[in-house]
Formats: sequence, structure tokens, C-alpha cells
Amino acid sequence: MTDDELLLDLREMLDQLGIQERVVPEEIRRPMVVTRKRSRLANREEELQRTLNTLEDDVLLPDLLFRLGNLHLREENFSHAMMLYEKSLEEDDRKTQTWINLGLTNLLTDEPREAISCFSSALAIEPENVEALTYLGLAHLEIGELEICKRNLRSAIEQSPNSDRANLAMGLLFEEEGNLPVAVGWLERAIKANPSCVGAYLELGKVHLERGDLDRALDVLERGRKEDPQQKSVLEVLGDLYFKMKDFMKALEYYDMAINLSMDDPELWIKKGDTHAESSSYRQASEAYLKAMNADPGNVEAWTKAGQMQLLLGHMGAALEYFNTALTLDSENSDVAHRRGRIYMAMDRLDDALSDFDLAFSSEPSNPEHLYYRAHVLEKLDRLPEAQRTWEVAMNLYEELGKATRLAECKARIRRIKRRREAKESA
Repeated sequence: MTDDELLLDLREMLDQLGIQERVVPEEIRRPMVVTRKRSRLANREEELQRTLNTLEDDVLLPDLLFRLGNLHLREENFSHAMMLYEKSLEEDDRKTQTWINLGLTNLLTDEPREAISCFSSALAIEPENVEALTYLGLAHLEIGELEICKRNLRSAIEQSPNSDRANLAMGLLFEEEGNLPVAVGWLERAIKANPSCVGAYLELGKVHLERGDLDRALDVLERGRKEDPQQKSVLEVLGDLYFKMKDFMKALEYYDMAINLSMDDPELWIKKGDTHAESSSYRQASEAYLKAMNADPGNVEAWTKAGQMQLLLGHMGAALEYFNTALTLDSENSDVAHRRGRIYMAMDRLDDALSDFDLAFSSEPSNPEHLYYRAHVLEKLDRLPEAQRTWEVAMNLYEELGKATRLAECKARIRRIKRRREAKESA
């Protein structure tokens, strides 16, 4: 096969796969099945990589690399998409859409400043490009520059009032500002502009859920699901909705559907575990948290919650190991340190418990619970002056928080310690 034949063959394959100029973020997902056509294209792409040096001056090459980048972006293969876009721009840096799609890839991989540079390059070529203005606004939103975001989005909407993506982005901006009623208006405008805009249904459903309007949230999310039954984020938020409604069986049904689309998403496994835990199905919850740990071995929340389940199942030693790992991953995590301290107390390892409650309080000095248990340990160690001082500090914090029961307990403990100290001194 000659070089020209290879390029033409690749172009035809991309046409058959329906690879367009623009990539819709909600359509980005890993393929569940690799078709024969996709396998053939992968083989041709390998041939292209081997012959790139001899094709540098071919007029077909920049667009072909761009469209291959779109294919990989659509399949959630971000690093390969980025590489292809950059190669395409080396051949032709005046194609606006290549800069936009490279910027989108950076935005989706948590590189908003790189994305801003790409969208700015696109706008240097086409100053009124609505897509570039919209994504530039979202990149500024990502780094907290809300006024710059608003300015770019207004420019986009002035150019194209019926742009579903620009209206959706404006909804996200007002949602970030906490102005949920205005956010709802913009998101509804996005849906009116494009009734197939799944992203707008998703965000509108989330806003209704946040406002506690569960019926509206359910209606909107089901409409979004109807538009795209395989949209993981919509399924996940439907799970969140049913979890909030305490319909745990229904929540698990939706989390499972989302997990089937993304088996290596630790947050989904954690949500599934939380749902089982709320149903007191601790063994199933533990299994879900283990799946989250396998998907992301550095996920502190998964290790912590797995430890909590082991405690509820009566496996104190296993719980301790999980908490040890969690603290290795995040050495200043007050919640984990506190939980491990409680285990050490139960095991009568009082010095270890004291160290953990000290660590927890140093990381979270506004939480008197760490002092509450620290004082108990000091009493058990018969270090009464330190215990009394600790109870006194805890008492002041509980008083500030209005925790009457704990406050009364602190006062009683202080009186008791004073009597014990007086008895010792008179003996």
C-alpha cells in the first residue's frame, strides 16, 4: 500500500465511523466493544505512525491526524488524542477546530490553564468563534475567575443566543455563584435550544436535587436518560437522587448501571458501598469499598470506609490495617487518626491512642471530639492534671458549639478529677 493509499483508506474508515469535526463532551466514553471496523482502523493507524516521517508534506495529513485525535478523544483516550492534535498543529497551526479540541482535551484532564492557551489560540484565528468563547469561559470558571468567565460567555451568547453549549455554560456559572434560580433559567434555555442536550438535563437535574425538589429532578434526569440511556453521569445522579429518597434498592440499580459503563470509577464503587452501608449490608458494602480500592489504590476514602465496615463486622485487626494504610496515604487526616485512636483505646494501647488523638486535634482544632477522647485516655493513664486541662479546653469548645450534653459531661468530669486530685494530695 502506498502512502497516499494509506491516507485515503484511513479517511474512508473515519468516515464510516462517523468521526465529525466537533466532539460533544457528553458523548465521550470508552467503547464497550471493539468492532471489526475499529480494529482495522487501529492497524492502519499503526502503519501511519511508522511512516509519519515520510508523510510530513502531504496535504491530507493534518486533517487526518486531527480526525484521528477526535476518534481517540471520543473514546476517552485523552493522552493519545492530545498527541495527535499536537502533531496536526505542527503541520497546520491555522485550523481553529484543532486548537479547540486540544483545549477541550486539556480541560477534561484538569489542565485549565493549558486549555485557556489553546482556546486563546483558536480565538486569535477566529475572534468570534462561539465554541472557543464558551470553552474559554468554562476554563476560567474552572480556576475561579468568574468575571472573565462571564465576559466570555456573554460574548458567545451575543454571537449565538441559541447556542445550547453557551447557555449550559452560563447555567454552570450561576450554579457556581450559588444563584440556583437563575442557573435553572439558563439550563432550561439550553434544553429549549437543543432538546437533545444531555449535559443540560444532567446539570438541571443536579440543581433541582440540590434545591430539594426531588420530583422535578427525577423528571429532568429521566428525560436526559431517554436522550442517552448510556450516559454514565445521568445514571449516577439518578442513583444519588434515589439514595436521598432512601430508596436504596433503586439507588443500587442505577449505580450498578453506571458501574457497568465504567468499572474502574472508584467514586461509583464508594457510592454503592455507602448505599449498602445505609441498608446495614456491611459485607456487601465492604466488597464495594474493596472494588474502589482496587480501582484507585490511593483513595483514602475507600480505605477508611472499608475499615469502618470491618469494625462493624467485628474485625478490629483488619480495620486497624485499613486505617494504617489510609494514614500512610494521608498522614494528617483527622478523621482516620481519630478512628484509629478509638481502636487503640479498645485494644488498651493508650499511648498509641493518645498520639492519634493529638494528631487529629492538631489537624482539626475546632473539633472537641478529639479532645473528648484524649481526656479519657489521659484519665486512664492517671495523668490527671493533663486530663483536667484537656476537659477544660473541650468544655469551652462544646459551649461555643452549643453541645449541651457534652458540655455537662465535661463539667462532671472536671469535678470528678478535682476530687481525685484532692484525695491524692491529702493521702
